[in-house]
Amino acid sequence: MSNVLAIVRRLPLLLVPLLIVAVGGEARAGEHLVVYELGSPEPTGLSAQIAPGLAGCAAGCATLRIPSRSAVPARRQAVLQYAAPAGTAILDAQVRLRVRTRQAGVVAKVQARYGGRWVDQTRIRAAQQTTRSVTAGRGASAVAVALVAESAIARGAVRSDADNAVTVEAVVLRVRDTSPPELRWGAEALGDGWRRGVLCASLAATDLGLGVDRLEYAIGAAVAVAAAPSGGRLQPRPAAYEAAPCIDTAQLPDGAYGTSASAVDGTGDGNRTSLAGSLVRVDNTPPQAELTGPADPEARLPELRLATADAASGVARVEVAVNGIPVSDETVRGELRFVPPQPLADGLHLVTWRVDDAAGNRSEGQQVIAIRDQTAPTIAEAAPTGIASATAEVRARVTDAGAGVAVDGVRVAVDGLDMTAAASFANGDLRLRHPLGWPVGEHVVQLVALDRSGNRAQTSWAFTVPAPPVPPPAPLPTAPPGADPEPPASVAEPVAAAAPSGARLVVPQRLRLRGPRGTLLVRVEIGSAPADGVAVIAQRPNGRRVGAGVTGPDGTARIAVPRSAAGRVVVLAAGAEAEVAVEAGGAVRLKALRTRVAAGAEVRLLGSAPAGRRVAIEARAGGRWVAVVRVAAGADGAFATPVRLPAAGVYTVRARVGAELSEPLRLTAR
Repeated sequence: MSNVLAIVRRLPLLLVPLLIVAVGGEARAGEHLVVYELGSPEPTGLSAQIAPGLAGCAAGCATLRIPSRSAVPARRQAVLQYAAPAGTAILDAQVRLRVRTRQAGVVAKVQARYGGRWVDQTRIRAAQQTTRSVTAGRGASAVAVALVAESAIARGAVRSDADNAVTVEAVVLRVRDTSPPELRWGAEALGDGWRRGVLCASLAATDLGLGVDRLEYAIGAAVAVAAAPSGGRLQPRPAAYEAAPCIDTAQLPDGAYGTSASAVDGTGDGNRTSLAGSLVRVDNTPPQAELTGPADPEARLPELRLATADAASGVARVEVAVNGIPVSDETVRGELRFVPPQPLADGLHLVTWRVDDAAGNRSEGQQVIAIRDQTAPTIAEAAPTGIASATAEVRARVTDAGAGVAVDGVRVAVDGLDMTAAASFANGDLRLRHPLGWPVGEHVVQLVALDRSGNRAQTSWAFTVPAPPVPPPAPLPTAPPGADPEPPASVAEPVAAAAPSGARLVVPQRLRLRGPRGTLLVRVEIGSAPADGVAVIAQRPNGRRVGAGVTGPDGTARIAVPRSAAGRVVVLAAGAEAEVAVEAGGAVRLKALRTRVAAGAEVRLLGSAPAGRRVAIEARAGGRWVAVVRVAAGADGAFATPVRLPAAGVYTVRARVGAELSEPLRLTAR
């Protein structure tokens, strides 16, 4: 049967069948043949008793004789004895011998021993040499061949050593073991709980007869056999034998099975001793698991479900991870519901699981889920609208329920001028105030918001700052009574001048640069009115120019100030002078060890940033900046990361920490 596991050792008995044919015997199942052959040097089980006056040899020749020219008293004999193994009984003995007894009173006998006494079985006399086969010894413990001088023999009566001799050519004892073996079963071999894989039984047996032939261990229909090694003539198998036969339970269907152990003695199917073991419950089938993906593919924290089942021992433990981060490690049955340990970005994400049953079987699996945000951000609570003051705050609420608003995804412009650098955006709230106040007139606000998935939302609204009321004219002075009125004063023509006198500059005390450059707003007033068309110059204290601009109708000039101008900057306009402290803020710098590489190769980017801050490496793509990798600056502010250039072309990258930017860096892939 395919379910039977046999562990059998072949025995070296190739000569036995030839001897059986020679003496006419045949061994049946459970029996053993003990073979004594002529000329064998093996003395085990063979012994000789030679009386004085007689001669004989046992091992190597197996011959008894009366020597020539020797006197032999009556009732003298020489005996060759052939023993059966202890604990066995002889079924029959086949004795083949050559006999010659020329002298009167000399006889050859075949004897058998019963209860310690020798009993004659056959008497043979032959004046001429003859070969005889004798069957004897049923139920005996040994057989013997004897040469007996029943009457006295005078000296000189025997003329040749060959006249009175018997030679045993072969003796084959067919014996049977009369006592069953004793079997011991180690307690650790008994089954307990659900089992899987290979199970072994610790067995030991002893036998007083032919020895232990084999040990058997069975689980249901599966049987493992451990065959004992072969021994000698009188002990064909060891008297004591220990083994641990093993069965691979994978050949059995899952379920409950009885166990048993047996010891068999002798050779073939001898005496058997069996013991019954405990019940073994076998489970070699791994548990089943099936993952149900997110119902909402845009959800950042979707609920996932893992259904588990095991028909035999039951599910004992479930381990789940999303992108390698453990989510669940608990004992469950049925369905496990869980969410990722952190919000998922757009793209593919790997969910892995391991499920163990109570027997120790494990199933492992994985599944890829896709997350994609296709909904644009929401812009709400836009203000101000309608009539507003010059100090009004432009504000809006920007939210995104999917991937979230991008770090630099909110841009705001007023009247076509980008004022994102002057705005603040935190926790979804956009705030913007004009540092000098909104000029009189209508203003159009344009707001663009991008989420991390690239979805775009755009809106615009308008507000109006009214002109302040014109104050009433001051009353003219009146002449005292009786005085002549003075003639009216003459009015002078306007004079072109480089800058009218009495000009006043309005500048911020400090200008903090958050990127490679910033904008300095300078308001020029003459009296209380804005001055239009006035040239404004920004320079270092040593006179080196930083930048220049011209005021507009609102009296404001915008001057681009680079990061290299950090320090004191002097502003000159219309004969007036003011000083501004320029601060570079937390510098973000970026460089590459190599700027030209082969297409598909990596470029190692190095830089510095405020210590401990997260640095986003951005690339210019499709007219906008897209974050490609994020890295943390160390305690010394240094950071490094590889970036792969997938195809030939020119790439522009920069580093960002909050609103602070590094100078753009150009990389080329060839």
